[in-house]
Amino acid sequence: NRQLPSLWQWASIRWLTQKKNWTPPQRKMMQKAGQYHAVRAAVVGVVLAVVTFTGLTIRDQVIERDNANHAASLVGRVFDADITQVPGIVKEMEAYRAWTDPRLKEEKEKAANDSRKQLHASLALFPVDPQQLDYLYERLLTGGPQEVVVIREALFDRKNGLTEKSWTLLENPKNDQNQRFRAACALAAFAPDDARWEKVSGDVAATLVIQKPFVLAQWTDALRGAGKWLIPPLADFLVDEKRSVPERGLIASVYGTYAANLSD
Repeated sequence: NRQLPSLWQWASIRWLTQKKNWTPPQRKMMQKAGQYHAVRAAVVGVVLAVVTFTGLTIRDQVIERDNANHAASLVGRVFDADITQVPGIVKEMEAYRAWTDPRLKEEKEKAANDSRKQLHASLALFPVDPQQLDYLYERLLTGGPQEVVVIREALFDRKNGLTEKSWTLLENPKNDQNQRFRAACALAAFAPDDARWEKVSGDVAATLVIQKPFVLAQWTDALRGAGKWLIPPLADFLVDEKRSVPERGLIASVYGTYAANLSD
C-alpha cells in the first residue's frame, strides 16, 4: 500500500489522463488505490462522526447542567426575594421554564404551611398555569399593600374577568371592609375611569385614612389610579372638626398626593 499513489496523486492521474489509455497493471494499481483511499476516507468519516457526536453530546450535557443550575438558582431567588422583586425574577424564568416549573411545583407542595412561599410560587407559575388565578385573587383580597400591587399587576391581563367581580364586592357595604378596600385597589388599575367610583369613593377614602401610618403612603400609591374620585371625600374629611389635628395632617398628605397628580 505504501507504493500506491497518494490521494492527491491518484486524483491527478484520474483528472489528467484517460482511463482507456491505461495499461492493465496501471488499471489494477488505480483500482486498488481507489479502494484503499475510499476505505481510509470512510474510516476518517466515521471517526469524525463519532468525535462530532461525542462533542455535541458533551456540549448538550453541559448546557443541560448549566440550565438546570441556573433554574435552581432562579427558584431559590424567587422564594427568598422581597415581594416587589418577584416579577423581575419571574421574567428571567421565561427561557428556563422546562427546568423551573417542576421545581416550583415541588417547592410549593413542600411549603404548604408557608403562605409567603405559596404566594411567590403561584406568581412564578401563573404565566404558564392559569389555575393559579383564583388563589392569587384571594391573596389579593387579604394582602398587604405591596402584595396587592404585585398581584394586581400579575392579574392585569385577566382584568376583564375580575373587574365585575371586584365591583360586586366593593359596592356591597355588607362585605368585609378590608376585602372591599383591596378590591378598590385592584379596580384603581383595572377600571380607573368607571363612573361607579363616585358611589363608593367615600367608603374607600374613609378606609384609606384609617390605615396605619407606616403603610398609609403605600396604600395611597396603590389607589393612585382612582385618586381623582377620592379627592372630594378627602376634602370633606379635611374640614371635619371632629377629626384630630394629626388625623387631618395625614389626610392632607393623601389629598396633596392625589391633587398633585391631577395638576401633572
